[in-house]
Amino acid sequence: PKAAVCSGINAALEVVDVGLDDPKAGEVRVRMGASGVCHSDLSVVNGTLLSPLPAVLGHEGAGVVDAVGDGVTRVKPGDHVVLSFVPQCGTCYMCTHDSPEMCETGFLAMAMGAQLDMTPRFIRDGAPLHQMSALGTFSEELVCPEISTVKIDADVPVILAMGHGQHFLGPFMARPGDRGKVLMSRHRDAEINAIAAERLGIGTIRGSGDHGGRFDRKGGVGAFRAMLDTLADDWSVAL
Repeated sequence: PKAAVCSGINAALEVVDVGLDDPKAGEVRVRMGASGVCHSDLSVVNGTLLSPLPAVLGHEGAGVVDAVGDGVTRVKPGDHVVLSFVPQCGTCYMCTHDSPEMCETGFLAMAMGAQLDMTPRFIRDGAPLHQMSALGTFSEELVCPEISTVKIDADVPVILAMGHGQHFLGPFMARPGDRGKVLMSRHRDAEINAIAAERLGIGTIRGSGDHGGRFDRKGGVGAFRAMLDTLADDWSVAL
């Protein structure tokens, strides 16, 4: 596949042909449909955010599953998915103590520009090529951890879906039974977090918006609709 590769700090991205290994156990190969461009990508290029180079950048995206490795159960070939930029191993201390967003293995993998086994799946000129956030969405195809995929309906346009990947992190920061957690932050992730809050049994949800205290998204769970009606008052709604 083709990919946009950053070879060094302040180097221009090059669109080149790269190799891509098959997914290993617990991994998924995704054919990309859309990728977001975040300031974090620029920060890697200019050295503000230290990340191994050369690398395929990009950590927001959506696409279709092409293949899965052994043991994968969350998704199957043909599924449409959004990609999350914080992989979780499910077995470290943080993952087993209700803090998967702080996964020790996941953060090490991100620091290494690799998968959860600390090796990347991209190859260039016979050498391993790092991938940002265990993803590398600036590519036609990628391999990522199964836990980094979130299945979505096939009729959701990828250009709309890809921007939500980073917001799947927010709900994990809440704990079952919490009250008063600040879960709502922006209109595009509010509904995701409202659903997560309801499933976690959060007693109270609060929001802060960028649009004068109002979100324009339609639909969602009852808590989300109730929040729309009360945001202009005290920014709080009981579930």
